[in-house]
Amino acid sequence: CSWGEDSLCRDISIVAGGSLLNSAVHGANYSSYQQADIQINTFGVVGRDTQGDICMKDLRQHPLIVNNVIEKSEHATGTCIVLSGKQDRLFITSRGMNDARLRIQEFHSHVMYKATVVQTLFTLLFFNR
Repeated sequence: CSWGEDSLCRDISIVAGGSLLNSAVHGANYSSYQQADIQINTFGVVGRDTQGDICMKDLRQHPLIVNNVIEKSEHATGTCIVLSGKQDRLFITSRGMNDARLRIQEFHSHVMYKATVVQTLFTLLFFNR
């Protein structure tokens, strides 16, 4: 590839990802694999846009509780374009909603406590093997 010319690729994929989504899905998959009765609550914010719809659709395909993922229209959903080559990759990021200021009051406080316990438990189970 060179700047100033067209470069062909095999395919282009649009997938959901990011810290919240990846951690929640890995936690749900781990819980299912271990046949553990752990409920994974997700907390976050997405924009009211196509990227937010993609993220929410992906979250709903897993055994996750998503009522605490807030949709807001002030910013777009954070987006990252990844250009992957044979030897390296390049990330082009628009932080979007990741720069939004959230207040703890926007979430249910009793669920926040449970989420902290679950995250701690997940961290202990997954990373201290």
